Amino acid sequence: MASHDLGTLNTALNSSYLDLTVPTDSRPFFFNQLRLFSVPSLWTILQMRMHGHMEGGVLSGNLMASAVLLMIFCLSVLAVVLTIVLPLKLAARRCPRPLAVSGSLYFSLIGMGFMLTEIALIQYFSVYLGHPIYSLGVCLFSLILASGMGSLASTRLRLDTGRLLVWAALASAYLVVLVRVLPGVFAATTNRERTARIAIALASILPLGFLLGFGFPTGMRLVETVDRKPTPWFWGINGATGVLASALGVMLSMAFGIDVTLLIAAGCYLLLMPVSLSLMRLGRRTVVAA
Repeated sequence: MASHDLGTLNTALNSSYLDLTVPTDSRPFFFNQLRLFSVPSLWTILQMRMHGHMEGGVLSGNLMASAVLLMIFCLSVLAVVLTIVLPLKLAARRCPRPLAVSGSLYFSLIGMGFMLTEIALIQYFSVYLGHPIYSLGVCLFSLILASGMGSLASTRLRLDTGRLLVWAALASAYLVVLVRVLPGVFAATTNRERTARIAIALASILPLGFLLGFGFPTGMRLVETVDRKPTPWFWGINGATGVLASALGVMLSMAFGIDVTLLIAAGCYLLLMPVSLSLMRLGRRTVVAA
């Protein structure tokens, strides 16, 4: 049926089992026509595949790529369980249950939040900088360098009760601001020289990386105030969630948009506020008891 206005066109696009929406900076994955998180759509495509109605072509390639991505995620889960969770679970059992729960939540949130941020920024700046290799180099370099500087600064600028809550709110707010501001910045500066665009990318990412760098060492100090024995477990949990979030971030961006992935990362840092309060209460009780 022909669509004579935008509303009718959007209705037709949304009712299709294929993702035929127009690519945007937030969803630049023009090559993907699968609705990754829609069971009815995937079932329809799988039935077509089983009945031989889809030999080769874009859909067949999309299905194969999605299957590989899902396989990578499942293998990551298996590797995480076998190499991190099982070997380190004894360390978690030796600490008080409230600390194990709060600490695991804290390090899971910063591991997932940081990796989702990293994946989303690499994807976002790939189009803006003109090639994924530029985005990979600029984003990884600036984010890791700045987070390292933030971790170093956290030894001098300690985050006490009030500062820690402000830090979590600032990290979350910065990510939300990026989602709102970057599209306008891209539109206004996309015709600039690549060196200027790289400078804009660095100016956007370096302050964020510095902020996020406070998360891990601050969490370790909070945990060690209560009990030093389970620190290997928390190191492992942080790494495990980071590994899983790398594949999950790609899937979320393809299905819902890079901006949604950044907003989920912002939610991770916002959830650190109640979790941090719980860890700080445990630390105060330990100091009083001692």
